[in-house]
Amino acid sequence: MKKIVLLSSLTFLVAISLSLFTNQAISNPEGAPAGNTGSPADGTTCSKSGCHSGTPTIQAGIITSDVPTAGYTAGTTYNITVSLTGTGKKGFQVSPQDMNGSVIGSLIAGTGTKVLGNKYVTHSAAKSTASCTWTFKWVAPTAGTGDVTFYGAFAITDKSTRKSTLVLTEASTVQSVSNELAAKIILYPNPGIYTIFAEF
Repeated sequence: MKKIVLLSSLTFLVAISLSLFTNQAISNPEGAPAGNTGSPADGTTCSKSGCHSGTPTIQAGIITSDVPTAGYTAGTTYNITVSLTGTGKKGFQVSPQDMNGSVIGSLIAGTGTKVLGNKYVTHSAAKSTASCTWTFKWVAPTAGTGDVTFYGAFAITDKSTRKSTLVLTEASTVQSVSNELAAKIILYPNPGIYTIFAEF
């Protein structure tokens, strides 16, 4: 009888241990909790929020966009893509923020993502394939905002995490004089005085 009780107790403890291990391994399969992008204002990543362990590795190129090399234009909607590779369940959280933690521009969820409090975008379902991508939309802020930094934290497994940033510049708003207009500027000499007439 004692052996049966002992065996039942051990089985129960093993089942609880496996359950706890499984929950920890998948962490937040339906999206990371807000505030874990590793930005200066957030201060934490998924590896320091209790979801994952280990120190995140800094890796460039995880966040990409279709913003032209000349820069973003105010009010224009762009695609932002997160790409992760490796073995294990993967997830992320990204936010475009200033140094005070205010969101810059606005976020629109894409397939497999969701927006938290208008400030963060995260996975809505973890992915396990060797190569994973998520795409969401970003509406650029008002003119004169300047550079925008996207901060991101990424999990590949329970113990393998990454950090990455993407800096997008604003397209120049200074317009140069066109060749056509320049051709219409005429100089008339007057003794010692030059007057510029421009045809518009």
